[in-house]
Amino acid sequence: MKFIAELRRRNVHRMAVLYLGASWLIMQVVDLLIDRGPLPESIGPVTLAVLAVGFPIALIISWFYEVTPEGITLDSDEEPAEATKGFTGRRVDFVIIAVLAAAVLVFSYDKWWMGPPPERSVAVLPFVNMSAEGGNEYFADGLTEEIIDSLANVPELLVTARTSAFAFKGQNLPIAEIAETLGVAHVIEGSVRRDAGKLRITAQLVRASDGFHLWSNTFDRDLSDIFAIQDDIAKSVTSALEVVMRGETAERLDREDTDNLDAYLEYMQASDNLRRKTAASVQQAVLHVQRAIEFDPEYARAQAFLGRLYLLPEHYGAWPELDRNERRSRARKAALLALDVAPGMPAGLAILGVLEEDPDVAMQMLRQAAENGPNDTFVLQQYSQKLVFELRVAEAEELFLKLLKIDPLDEENYWGLVYLRWGRQQVHAALETIAQAKEKIPGSVRAREFEVMSYRFLGDWRSAIGSQLEIVKLDPEDYEAKGWLGTLYLQTGMPDEAQRWFDRAEAQAPQSKFEARYNRLIMNAYYQRNDAEVFADAKQLVIDKYGAGARFFIEYGIRLGKLDEVLTTLEMLYPNLFIDPPRDFDATSLGVYQTGLALILNGEVQRGAPLVRAYLDEMDRRERTWFVYPSSIRGRLALGETEAAMEKFRKYAAAKWYWFDPGEHILFRYSSQYDPIRDEPEFIELLEAWDANAAKHREKLQSMDLPVM
Repeated sequence: MKFIAELRRRNVHRMAVLYLGASWLIMQVVDLLIDRGPLPESIGPVTLAVLAVGFPIALIISWFYEVTPEGITLDSDEEPAEATKGFTGRRVDFVIIAVLAAAVLVFSYDKWWMGPPPERSVAVLPFVNMSAEGGNEYFADGLTEEIIDSLANVPELLVTARTSAFAFKGQNLPIAEIAETLGVAHVIEGSVRRDAGKLRITAQLVRASDGFHLWSNTFDRDLSDIFAIQDDIAKSVTSALEVVMRGETAERLDREDTDNLDAYLEYMQASDNLRRKTAASVQQAVLHVQRAIEFDPEYARAQAFLGRLYLLPEHYGAWPELDRNERRSRARKAALLALDVAPGMPAGLAILGVLEEDPDVAMQMLRQAAENGPNDTFVLQQYSQKLVFELRVAEAEELFLKLLKIDPLDEENYWGLVYLRWGRQQVHAALETIAQAKEKIPGSVRAREFEVMSYRFLGDWRSAIGSQLEIVKLDPEDYEAKGWLGTLYLQTGMPDEAQRWFDRAEAQAPQSKFEARYNRLIMNAYYQRNDAEVFADAKQLVIDKYGAGARFFIEYGIRLGKLDEVLTTLEMLYPNLFIDPPRDFDATSLGVYQTGLALILNGEVQRGAPLVRAYLDEMDRRERTWFVYPSSIRGRLALGETEAAMEKFRKYAAAKWYWFDPGEHILFRYSSQYDPIRDEPEFIELLEAWDANAAKHREKLQSMDLPVM
């Protein structure tokens, strides 16, 4: 205690706070300067190391010296007079407050006021196709993308990604306006004329602030010279911006590319097809990239592109004959082939990182990929998702913010940040991000979908309905949006209004059996009527692999004494799960949970428990932030783990997930599966909170003039 008192007397604790605050301020300034371009990224770690070394030195100095009205003097080891002690403390406190205030101002400037764009930043606008043949559009776009890719690998240069740059295709807007929207200081524009085997390419680098042409050139070459032209443009731009392409980066880029013109043209068409992201265009991308590899098996960029195609979701239908494991195996093989030709290739490393099961190795690969491809949006997106999964949220947020700088018009980059803020229960911050997306992309339906979800998290159903009405207005052909609107009205306790929107959705899409079945099911379940009809609709939804009906299928199977029919249906859908022990099952599959739960509820605990346990363990790994699946509660109740179920329930309630899911709320209110905890005070409070919230928003909605559509 005497030692602690001496530390306080000598103001060592104040010096520690002052030093840490000053260090934070210095790092904020350094980060800002690195971000704006004047300082290289290597300065950051060096500055942090110097500050860390200086910390103990500062504490030692504060032990031996003190601040007095006469100046800085050697400590006398005697108790100072009250006036001196007060003088010293006040002076240090004032300095601490000033330093922390400055640090907060710099932090706020960096995070919320974008300021001028970095000097070393550029957007490559789509080169205009001047060719007589309209079919050469893909060639002009491909050339633009190749130049973007070349520049994006320069570490000191901020390069706008393709999605945002191409948003201005065909628009005759002033350069300054485009640059302001994209947050860059410079713009490259040009044109391409392809006639038989001849090319004419013009390109110019324009400073956005005053329209000054820093560099321009016209290339009249043979088509076979396309590779040299791309290099010339990239090198000229980096030189004009006083950015040096590192030797190893240039060497790797050379290895990634091809000298085979046929392979190059096929790759450009594959890239053009993938951008459209439809099932048909993705299948065309597969054909073109396979041809590119046939022309040049060592075309590293094409091999990595093929690896990315193998990782696409199944609904694109690119590989209907391959199961998930085979697609992942082929993706790995393609990435390894790419890296064998071009070691350090960002896309190749990122694919391996996504496929790697060891989290430490995966993180290392993705980090290296991001360092090698500082402007590669595919790489940065994979890395940011991994950081979120590993709960390294501060790093993930920084990466998402960088993605928004690189590609501010790609909606997907906003949603990663929204998910992150949801996961931290920062729903209002998520709404601010969504507002930025709406400002940049005014007609975005996705932005409003995320807005609806955010309001649902907050229990603000009136605002959620307002945003959903905007979606219906923006896209009148979207019948599912009308169905969602009905669901929102239903959870607010307005079933007549809900039925009106359900009817409109079904009338607009009579061919959608899902829409009719689910809407009818949810209304019957809400009114607790027509149990047999609910069971039949839920059964068909399960057969059609629509997860929305699964919980009602099991619930009404219990009510109607038809668990045998439930099990027969599930065995038809998931036969391997009924083998003892089951083989080759994915624990994340909803079918695993459904089957295990149905077996347990049917008295076959020994067979069902391992399936439910495997599913719950996997959900625990996924529920590492605030996210809670209601199945995690019901599964534990079925296993007889009442207290563990209550722990999950408390987390579910605290995170306000019950605002989000009207279907589960119906089960909360009526299902026998929840009987073990139905009398718990927290359970009763949740239902009361739901009813009170519904009444509040119902009153607001009923006082409004709702649009008639």
